[in-house]
Amino acid sequence: MRFPKFAAAAALIPTLIGCGQPAPATEQTLEVVSKQQAIVNLEGNEAGPLGGWNIMSQTWKDAAGDTSVDLPVLDVDLTLPLDGLSLEWDYFMIHDDDFTGIIGYVVADPRGLLGGKKIDLLNLMPSGGNVTIAGEFSDRPSDPIADFAAFGLDGFAAGESSRTFTGGNEKNDAQWATMEVEGDGVRLRGQTASAAYDLLVTEDWAADFANVRSNHGTAGDPAFGPATSTEIGLTNRLGLNFDTEQWTVNMLWPRSRVQGTIVDLATGNSKSIDGHGYRENSFGRWAFVVDGWDFAIASGENTMQEGERDHLQWTWQTYHLDDKLDFVEVMFYEDGQADPTYLRLDGNKGELGWEHDRWKYDSAVGRCVPTETDVIAANGEYRVTTKINIGDRQVPILSDATWVTNLYAIMEHFPTVDVTITRNGQKVAEGNGIQAGGEISFLREDLGLSGSQRRRLERKAFWAGWPFIDDNLAHEPLAPAHLGPPTGQQPFYFQ
Repeated sequence: MRFPKFAAAAALIPTLIGCGQPAPATEQTLEVVSKQQAIVNLEGNEAGPLGGWNIMSQTWKDAAGDTSVDLPVLDVDLTLPLDGLSLEWDYFMIHDDDFTGIIGYVVADPRGLLGGKKIDLLNLMPSGGNVTIAGEFSDRPSDPIADFAAFGLDGFAAGESSRTFTGGNEKNDAQWATMEVEGDGVRLRGQTASAAYDLLVTEDWAADFANVRSNHGTAGDPAFGPATSTEIGLTNRLGLNFDTEQWTVNMLWPRSRVQGTIVDLATGNSKSIDGHGYRENSFGRWAFVVDGWDFAIASGENTMQEGERDHLQWTWQTYHLDDKLDFVEVMFYEDGQADPTYLRLDGNKGELGWEHDRWKYDSAVGRCVPTETDVIAANGEYRVTTKINIGDRQVPILSDATWVTNLYAIMEHFPTVDVTITRNGQKVAEGNGIQAGGEISFLREDLGLSGSQRRRLERKAFWAGWPFIDDNLAHEPLAPAHLGPPTGQQPFYFQ
């Protein structure tokens, strides 16, 4: 690897992330193509939700060799240790009267190819095990917590055959975290700078999701199942067309039950938790610093039904450099139907549009952040309209553990959402004020831009799916005209 040339290429990354089109595709050399497919075949975590970490498996180790890549557009020849880009998280959302937020367990570069052993320059996440917690305590909602603890390569262990995790030492360290399988769920225990927690997480509404997964989707595209894309990250931004990077999003438990305790270390108050949440296991090889995502999920009451038929599940995913992972999935009951209705509405089919229509400047990340989002998804029969009310209920997760995390931010959102679903123009499901969760991620600031330039860029940079027009809807835009870009601006597409 020639560091001077790569450093020059790395200097282009902020430009590549900003406005402009990707460089044209060029000829490239890619070895071990069969290994790419071997990794993609891991999607879905065959061991199940209690099985081992995907990137810790022997199959993953065998598949992720060094790949020689020739980038003539940048005059760079490098050998990239792909296993160093391995990244996986087990993400747990928590919604309770006393606390709403998230706990995330993250494994990155677990064999240390980029973490001080080979190429520090490319170290994206802190190599080894990490844990983060972010959220609001009900008795001090204006002061949310956000902690990120890195345990390093020597301070963590993650299971290959069972979903276990150990970071730090409970007896000796101020920050530590564990995960263990307990019955049909997982036990999360740990302590960070702001909170200590002991929680049991299990699947909720299991019969509903079993019904949906049995009756909808296919083996290659299951309902509420794993979705994989190879059109993300650095190689896509450079206009290259090989599958060096890939990312799988797996909504293991779209709705979970969360029970236990969380202690607010600032006040000493212990909160008894008996609420619901969400569990996601996502993994792959991904230079996320040149990419980002929008995401929200809500699980609550359909006011048009009663009893166990009032279940309403809504999820929205979008990745800024990709359209394969742009979709809305919903599950709800309708009058006259015994089984739940399931819909998946895809951006790449013209079925999805969204807009962050209100913003505020956040000094911690040095850029504007959305405070309100409209998401509209529709096909020829159903239309799903969602308002995400974020406001000030958000906090950035920040870390200076690596040069990349020092530039990057994940904004954790604790919004409420309002969902309305119509069928052929008639309302069939509705949920209002549902406590939800979500995120948006991006570089912390746009270097070299003035404040006014930065704000103008913000108004353009996240028109990622706008507008989608479906031929089956007689070219009707999926949202009213007032949701379009500001006058005189053209929408900017990451794709």
